[in-house]
Amino acid sequence: MAIKIQQRRKIGVDTYEEMYPKTQADCVSVSSGGNLQTKLSDIDKKVTYELTCSKTGSTYALSEFPSVTGLVSCVFKADKDYAVNDGFTVNGTDYTVQTLDGKALTAGAFKAGAVVPIIIDTAGKKINFKQAGGQLSLPAEAYVMIASYTANGTFTAPVSGKYRVTCIARGGSGGGIFQEGLAETLHGINGPGGGAGGAGQVTTMLAAGNTITITANGNASFGTIISAVPGNDGAVQPYGSSYTAVPGTNGYCTGEEITSFQPIAATSGTNQFTSGNGTADGGNGGAYNTAQSKFLSGEGGKGGDADSSLDGKTSVKASYSGTFPFGTGGGGGAYRCFYTLVNATTTEYVSQGGTGAPGGQAAVIIELILDEQ
Repeated sequence: MAIKIQQRRKIGVDTYEEMYPKTQADCVSVSSGGNLQTKLSDIDKKVTYELTCSKTGSTYALSEFPSVTGLVSCVFKADKDYAVNDGFTVNGTDYTVQTLDGKALTAGAFKAGAVVPIIIDTAGKKINFKQAGGQLSLPAEAYVMIASYTANGTFTAPVSGKYRVTCIARGGSGGGIFQEGLAETLHGINGPGGGAGGAGQVTTMLAAGNTITITANGNASFGTIISAVPGNDGAVQPYGSSYTAVPGTNGYCTGEEITSFQPIAATSGTNQFTSGNGTADGGNGGAYNTAQSKFLSGEGGKGGDADSSLDGKTSVKASYSGTFPFGTGGGGGAYRCFYTLVNATTTEYVSQGGTGAPGGQAAVIIELILDEQ
């Protein structure tokens, strides 16, 4: 049956006009044997309920929740600030809390006096917060890259906050080959790789407008806070009556409360004098363990290959964040010698060698950390 919700309008002395519903929405249909109150409760679920809130200790008590089930939209006015791990009850029953994406509420998710919208899940005994706090919730590693210097300059802090500075000094050049002797006595040795530049990182607080002198012309420094020294060049050096390919040593980083990144050593290559028919590959440049920083490259310059390209190479392996391979060592040159047939009766002795490659340039990279200042 249909229960018509009617009104009477007075149109004269003791005279009334019956007002009938004009739309279906003005009627409540109740099936045979049904209950009007049950049907009205279905309608009630479409509204938002205002609950009272009282915090005692670390527990918020929400009360005046109606006798409805399912997912129910509510609001309450907080009487105190939210703190991490605060608990909630609804009409005396414990409920868990979370944001709409299933995460825990953060400290200060709402403040005293705030009107807080929620959705209560009566079946799951959960309170889902539609919006928690006015600040962006950020992961621990959230940052904005502010500047990257590959030449000397001056940095001016755009805002007050916490800055992370990474200094990577220039990598050493790879060594060229060394040879001696004349004609068929000519012999030589390959060049070694250059060392990686010193590298490190520091976190420091700066006020808006602070200016810091940047050095990035080989050395890499951020004022007096942190400084990195270049890697050394690879070179062929006398060793007794012979010679040896000596890789360049790695640079280092200094400063207070810094994190110093440990480079991977350059290599010497084949490291042997070659005569007659022989080959000696160049050494590889120094590099870094990429787990230490997203700005470090794990591959130094490749040494020359005696069977193909004799010259050493500068690294082209970008860091995993996509930056140039700053600070990596250059590759050393390769050497080869051999006899070649000039004509049917004549052979010629040939020796060939490659040059070493420059190391990766220096850089100073500045980030603004976006966690709580």
